[in-house]
Amino acid sequence: MLKSLFFKRIRHHKQGSIAEQPKSIGFNNLVVLIAVSTVLLSSCGVIPEVNAIAPVIQFEVVSTSVSNIIPTPTPIVIIPDPSLTSTPIPLPPTSTPTHIPPTPMPKTYCDWMSFVKDITIPDGTTIKVGDSFVKTWRLKNRGTCTWTPDYALVFSSGAQMGQTTAVRLPGYVTPGETIDISVALTAPASPGNYRGYWMLRNSSGAVFGYGDNANKAFYVDIKSVSYSNGTVSGRICYPSEHIPRMTLYLQNMSKNKLFRFPIEENQNYYEFQLEPGEYMAYAWTLNFDFAGGYTHSDHRLKNFDVSAGQSVSGIDICDWYGDPGTIPLPKAENYGTITGKLSFPSEQIPPLRIVAFDIYNDAYHWVDTVTNQQSYEITGLMPGYYTIVAYTGDIRFAGGYTEYAKCGLGLSSYCPEDHTLVVVYVTPGMTIKDIDPADWYAPEGTFPPDPTP
Repeated sequence: MLKSLFFKRIRHHKQGSIAEQPKSIGFNNLVVLIAVSTVLLSSCGVIPEVNAIAPVIQFEVVSTSVSNIIPTPTPIVIIPDPSLTSTPIPLPPTSTPTHIPPTPMPKTYCDWMSFVKDITIPDGTTIKVGDSFVKTWRLKNRGTCTWTPDYALVFSSGAQMGQTTAVRLPGYVTPGETIDISVALTAPASPGNYRGYWMLRNSSGAVFGYGDNANKAFYVDIKSVSYSNGTVSGRICYPSEHIPRMTLYLQNMSKNKLFRFPIEENQNYYEFQLEPGEYMAYAWTLNFDFAGGYTHSDHRLKNFDVSAGQSVSGIDICDWYGDPGTIPLPKAENYGTITGKLSFPSEQIPPLRIVAFDIYNDAYHWVDTVTNQQSYEITGLMPGYYTIVAYTGDIRFAGGYTEYAKCGLGLSSYCPEDHTLVVVYVTPGMTIKDIDPADWYAPEGTFPPDPTP
């Protein structure tokens, strides 16, 4: 049996004989053979002893490549069935993401303003050559810093229209608040259209304005014309031997403007210059007890014309007999008041006359004080623009409410010795306080002379 396992007959056709020759077996087959032999011997009860000498089996180990042992598989070619071929499903196009720009941060500046509106002198206003006027703008603090009295309105470019180049702010303006800022100007001597640009200046000297970059200037725009004023004159009458103090009102019906002129005790004649227009004339006593006017025979007020360069006489204020309501009553709420403290460079304050100059209407109002009086008050002022000057009784000295007085006569960190009179705007029904005529140090001739009798 073992012999049949290890040998096989090989027929040699050339020799014609049959011989038994050993056959080469691989290493893997040898291992299997030994294992099988062991099992067969065990099944026959033949278990070789440990010391028994086993027969020697001679064999030859032949190295055989894997390719000789494992046959090369025949490749299988799969031909797809066209009927079963799936149709590719197109994918939706990839969307391009939309670029959303970041929300820009709002601009802000420490010093920044917004122009709100013109309070006086709308663009294109006609003004006579050489006439003074006051331009007022309403501005809003749009920045993050508070404006202080060290800030100023300053001339930037264009037509300057006068000698004023800077006006300090009247007070503090916090962010979000508005302020009315005024400057006194003069219409140029040559007729034509004029525009002057102005900006604000902070306490460090940097200028700023409005617009996205806080650098735009606001402006005043006028038309300077060459017409001149006319003259109006007439008598002052009163149904008594004594003529009391009163106020004469000349109302320009063409421009809806009211001019006021003081009439002194026992004054029986007046003469004033007015701009051209159609007028009415009437007067009230100081306490608004009695009224008289230039009227028709039925006591109605009579209109008259004032022409440039012409004189109108006979505008007599002599009719004090009309029914109540015939003469318009200036309402108290339509008037303003100016108050302030008094001082003098001496041990005592002498008697003073405090005069409010109405710079637009060319009129004035005053009150008298006594020795060591500490304050003053001027009431019944028409809305408008005023300067304040105090005069001693002998008219030797004059003190004004100036830029120098406004900043404390040098007590402020930024207080130039500027003796220019500050223009005060009087609003209806309001009291303007702290208008102190404390600048007694201006050179002689700086302030106007006392116009009162």
